[in-house]
Amino acid sequence: MENNRKAWLVVFSGLGVNLTLGVLYSWGIISAALIDDFNWTATQTQIPYMLASAVFALTMIPGGKLQDRFGPKPVLFVSSLLAGMGFIFSGMNLTVAGLTFFFGFVFGLAMGFGYSSPTPAAVKWFHPDHRGLISGIVVSGFGLAPVYIAPLTSSLIAMFGLPTTLVILGVLFFLIVFSLTFLISNPSDGVEKVKLKKKPRRTHRLATKDYSLSEMMKTPQFYILWTMFFFGTFAGLLIIGQMSKIGLEQASISNGFLLVVVYAIFNFIGR
Repeated sequence: MENNRKAWLVVFSGLGVNLTLGVLYSWGIISAALIDDFNWTATQTQIPYMLASAVFALTMIPGGKLQDRFGPKPVLFVSSLLAGMGFIFSGMNLTVAGLTFFFGFVFGLAMGFGYSSPTPAAVKWFHPDHRGLISGIVVSGFGLAPVYIAPLTSSLIAMFGLPTTLVILGVLFFLIVFSLTFLISNPSDGVEKVKLKKKPRRTHRLATKDYSLSEMMKTPQFYILWTMFFFGTFAGLLIIGQMSKIGLEQASISNGFLLVVVYAIFNFIGR
């Protein structure tokens, strides 16, 4: 029973980390404020966002390797620092170059390291039959995050302005991820895997071999999957970055965060 509680604590703590780092999907709120209040062009607002998305994608694999070697805690601690620094210094350097570096690069690193650490830790606590379910629960936080971050960001901007809002979010994100870091750990050797009562409808054959990077890149399946995920993700990210403005210009939705929230709910359900 104690083992079961610990396993679910890791799962929901990982969910909490992703609920924080999923602020990327609320970028439409920030980009709208940059256009309206600071006279940025739509193209300029996408530069920090595009870099953050790229750095996020490229650093997930190194982040996972570091998690395998050192465990999730050190990697998540670094992620919490980078998340706080990225937003706080973005608020203090509200220029294209400033946001490109601090949000695009620094916070992009925070997402890559933070996203790649909780899921492997959570999965290790459960029987392999439940790998898909546990992974889905943990990563669903990333998609669901805009449900609260979008209206929160919109309200803070209305009250304090964008620079102060970014600083407030930076402090908040650091505290949340840093606190949850202490609750996420790998199981000790020999700990019995948690098996859920509900059995899967179909039994899937588990892979009998873990491929190295070079072996993986020699398989056609890798390139098929990579291409599929690239185009699917790229299409979504194109829309997310201007979601608030799209709602205003094409559907006359004055509260930009509403469309972001609707998107987030379906993102969550899909995961």
